Amino acid sequence: MAHPDLLHQADYEAIAKQVAYMAPTVITDTDLPERKGQLGTPLSVWLLHLQDSEAGTGNFRDIVRRTDLWHTQVYIDGEARLFARSRRANDKQSEWSVVQVWDGDIAPTLESGLRLVAANEGDPLVRLLDVPAYQTTALWLVEGDIDTIVVTTMPKSYRHLELLTPYHAVKFLSTIRLENPRLG
Repeated sequence: MAHPDLLHQADYEAIAKQVAYMAPTVITDTDLPERKGQLGTPLSVWLLHLQDSEAGTGNFRDIVRRTDLWHTQVYIDGEARLFARSRRANDKQSEWSVVQVWDGDIAPTLESGLRLVAANEGDPLVRLLDVPAYQTTALWLVEGDIDTIVVTTMPKSYRHLELLTPYHAVKFLSTIRLENPRLG
């Protein structure tokens, strides 16, 4: 069964408390207080920089960088509607800060990827991969020595990458290089 990096229950609860406070400022639905909200399982956020995506041909794990962010899906009435990004707020590692709550297409499309992963056999470690130069977000599945990437968001103009298609990490790198980076 797919699983994320470990985050302790107290940390999860601290994130949930802040998201509950912030979500009403993001969602404009007037009936929000009557709707049921729930957080999904937090995923650690990893980053693939442009220069690393262009140079990377060896071990994928050597070119991605862990951020201090955690991504959490926010469900409203069972539907992935928002996401939150959080980080530890101090050096003591005891407090959390929600740095972003976002309403838009990312949460529902990422949810499609999470469902795809959950439907498959295996026991991968699931992480979130951001590739800012290509405006792409993906799920990074780590199972043994195999790295699989499932793209969940990307520009509509891309011709080579396909949404919700599992790519071996080497194939993902060679395919994303065929697209034009979005710099600026």
